[in-house]
Amino acid sequence: MTDRRLIAFVVIAAAGAGALGLALAKPQAEAAAPAPLAVRAITVAAADGVPPAGQRFAATLHYDREADLSFRVPGRLTRMGLQPGDRIAAGTVVAAIEPDAFAAAEAMHAAGAARDQRDAARIASLVGDGATSPAAAEAARDAARASAAGLAGARYDLASTRLRAPFAGLVLARRAEQGETVNAGQAVVRVADRSSPQIAIADVPAPVAAHLQQGQMAQVWCGDAMAPIVAHVWRIAGSADAHSGLVAVKVRLDAPIALASGTPAAVDFARSGLPQAQQRVPAEALIDAGTAGASLWLIDRGGHARRQQVRFFGFDDRDALVAGLPVGARVITAGAGFVGEGQLVAVIGA
Repeated sequence: MTDRRLIAFVVIAAAGAGALGLALAKPQAEAAAPAPLAVRAITVAAADGVPPAGQRFAATLHYDREADLSFRVPGRLTRMGLQPGDRIAAGTVVAAIEPDAFAAAEAMHAAGAARDQRDAARIASLVGDGATSPAAAEAARDAARASAAGLAGARYDLASTRLRAPFAGLVLARRAEQGETVNAGQAVVRVADRSSPQIAIADVPAPVAAHLQQGQMAQVWCGDAMAPIVAHVWRIAGSADAHSGLVAVKVRLDAPIALASGTPAAVDFARSGLPQAQQRVPAEALIDAGTAGASLWLIDRGGHARRQQVRFFGFDDRDALVAGLPVGARVITAGAGFVGEGQLVAVIGA
């Protein structure tokens, strides 16, 4: 019995000593934990002229070949039967104006041309008999040619009282109504060539347009669509609008869609297709730099330092020119030379 009590006492004493040891060691362990390294950092902004990933620009859908049709002569509309959405063949009469005055002019010119032609033939026959001069015959021929030209013009005017579709397509809109008097050149109907590509036209800032390339992938978003339509940059305007400073960019849809011309849309451009724009960071942020690139320290969400490889272009005064930093990342500047991978840091200044 004595031995058992002695053993139990020894076990309890040992357990108590162990607990005491742990209690004494805990403050020492906490005291031994390294304090965060004080550093300074900057936050990376978007590079000038390069849209952040996912940024969309307002656009409208169109067919590449659309035209406002108009008469080349004025008159009162007597035929205007087509409606938006109608499909038409090339040469279809889409509208007509009152032809009476033009028909009368054509008849008058036709009579004059016939008369002058007869006079020219009669006078020419008299030259051989000496009854008239060659000069008079030449003048008669000139008059006949002038009359013929006038007749051709009158016939052209009469034919112009019918407005025909220049290509097979789709009626997009009516700009005038039957009975209305229209001027020469006034838009009467708008049509689209359905065989032409469907495009989205977006107005983007000039610095953004400068980074775009023909053939670069883009995405077109329409209405509440859950997925975008794949497209590619097709044409980039050579100049910016004088008032807005925006550049018109046309992107061509890879597949046709059943949406009306003029439908609002949005376009974003694939970042992978954009050239890497140069970003500026203080030169002291670089750990190393060479022809193969450079590296620096970023601070993750937990406040730990993570090494990041970037593309290096060189120095500009006190700045390093790099590319490949995510927008919003925090880059360690002062203190970068003392940081290790995964080390806890505390930012003490911007």
